[in-house]
Amino acid sequence: MPYNTSDDEIIKLNELGVKAIRFNVNRGGSEDISRLDYLARRVYELVNWHTELYIDSNSLTEITTIVEKLPSVSIDHLGLSKSGFTNLLSLVDKGVRVKATVVSEELILMLKKLKKFFIKMHLIGI
Repeated sequence: MPYNTSDDEIIKLNELGVKAIRFNVNRGGSEDISRLDYLARRVYELVNWHTELYIDSNSLTEITTIVEKLPSVSIDHLGLSKSGFTNLLSLVDKGVRVKATVVSEELILMLKKLKKFFIKMHLIGI
């Protein structure tokens, strides 16, 4: 969603059932990450949406100070990278939620390390 989307349009989207914005940092195609703080706060204050980040956890260090202060944010797919898991844990300590879409024994062991987490499971074929 572009940063300059009108309040009326955001309210209309909310009424249609939209409940979050997503920054596709890893794949591109979304609003620029430089607008994260502005847009995340704006939609939260206007319609109580949360912000979801599709980002490699190795890249989180660049935006940690912004992410940890956002009103409602989650990081999808466990941050996509095992090597950035420590970055993820530091944000979880600040209240950031983490989502996972696949459950495996390795994932369960990783999640047990988290003090707080939000998990959304999509089990296919089970």
